[in-house]
Amino acid sequence: MNTLEKLARFGIASKGFVYLLIGGLTAMTAFGIGGVKAGSTEAFQYISSNVIGKVILSLTAIGLFIYLIWTSTVAIKNPEEIDKDAQGWSTRFSYLSSGVFYGMLGFTAAKLVIFPLSDSGDSQLFTPLLNSKFGVIFLYFMSVVFLIKTIFQIYLVASGIYKKKINTSDIESKRQKTVLIKAGIIGFAARALVFAVITFLTLKGAISANPDEVDGTNEAFHFLEETFGTIILAVIAFGMIAFGFFVLLKAKYRRITLD
Repeated sequence: MNTLEKLARFGIASKGFVYLLIGGLTAMTAFGIGGVKAGSTEAFQYISSNVIGKVILSLTAIGLFIYLIWTSTVAIKNPEEIDKDAQGWSTRFSYLSSGVFYGMLGFTAAKLVIFPLSDSGDSQLFTPLLNSKFGVIFLYFMSVVFLIKTIFQIYLVASGIYKKKINTSDIESKRQKTVLIKAGIIGFAARALVFAVITFLTLKGAISANPDEVDGTNEAFHFLEETFGTIILAVIAFGMIAFGFFVLLKAKYRRITLD
């Protein structure tokens, strides 16, 4: 394993860590043992209160920037030789958009290390656009984006297409493959529900022309708890944890081609 491959795996693992952090903190608050109903920014703020947390957050930021570089490389240079058909271009766009999103989270993490008292809320990533005259248009656009992401998560679970990379990975143990597949099902299903709620809240904010109603994952968790109760919040939190483990295992075993 060369240095570039190790860096790519570190970037993927950093994405997994974000989900473990969000799921873990949300599960804690669901069971009344601390924590916080956390979007990414709230989770980052939670751990940035001490030196060890800042070190972890700094490494996470670096990892997310590396993830952006890796996904951009896969999308643009196509070292994995993804087919140049409609599905292939969709896959490459997914890599690129995912990288940009997590790169922005990396920027947020780095900002919180340097400026610990920065404003909270996932929507802070898009504050300039939300407060501009194009804010409502942007909200409608983001509603469509989140709806597509919701449908895509459902498609991944229903079609089982995500299993392809697991079956062609370097995992030799059938038991490990089974665990990874189950973690993927739970994780993608949880993400689908969260994205569905975010879609609803974003569309609601667009219709009411009120960007303040939009606050990403954090607001979605609040909505789920208020609407369906703490048990559902806990289930979704464990789904996020499952997805985090899924990504971490993928970081370890995924076949990575950079040439």
